[in-house]
Parts: sequence; C-alpha cells; structure tokens
Amino acid sequence: MALKLCTYCIKYLLGILLFCAVIFSNVFFFLVLVAINANGLYVIDPLNVVILLGLKLEELSWDYAKPSQENNEDCLPCLFIQFCVIENGRRVSKILQIFSRQASQMDALINTFVDELKQRVAMYNEDHEFGDSSLPDADGRHNL
Repeated sequence: MALKLCTYCIKYLLGILLFCAVIFSNVFFFLVLVAINANGLYVIDPLNVVILLGLKLEELSWDYAKPSQENNEDCLPCLFIQFCVIENGRRVSKILQIFSRQASQMDALINTFVDELKQRVAMYNEDHEFGDSSLPDADGRHNL
C-alpha cells in the first residue's frame, strides 16, 4: 500500500521537486526521493534522511523508458541515470535505474535544466571568445 501511495506523490520544497521512486539493488528495492533542480539530481533515503547520490547535471547522462507493458499498472516507467565513479583507482561507469510514475516529469525537468545550462555555456563562450583565460578548460564537462 505504501508503495502505491508513494509512486503517485510529487512535492515541491525549497525550489526542488521531490519525486517518490523505487530503486532495485540486486533483488531488493527501496523507496527514495529524487530531487531535481537547476544544479543537479539527488537521490535521498527518506527513512534515514541521507543523500544517497548527488550529481551535477554535467556529471550525468540519462534516458527515459516507458513501461514494457503499458496496460499493466504494476509496470512502471523508469529513468536511467549513468555516471562515473572512481573504484580502486579506476574510472567506472555506473547506471542507476529509478522506477517512478513521474519518470517522464523527471526526464522533462532534466531536459529543461540541461538546455538552460547549454544556453548559459554558449552565452559565456560568446562573451569570452577572444581567449579569456577565465574560460574553463575543454575537459568534456560542458559536453552535455
């Protein structure tokens, strides 16, 4: 019952949209809050009040997937979040799959904020196109 109630909720708190979602870890799953704002995406454990994952928009890739069985109300849409971490001194790519009825809204929010970020970067580059030394290095972080 709590799972069904949580998958429908959206809360607005301090400029951050919080979505209830489900994450599967091996064969286990748990409820999380997903907070998305203009700076990034955060996955929060609401029971222990802990931020499990925080990523800047420049640090992630994402994809939205519709349910494989759209007529089955137990089959939820999901958002895939890909990001890199350092494990044993090596850079490793991780994928987090978040199941939520609000996955399409999460996708739309991330798209909107990334588009705004791209516009800000483009405006910055236009303003500093004559070799300003304060321009960030081309390290791929602006390649959204």
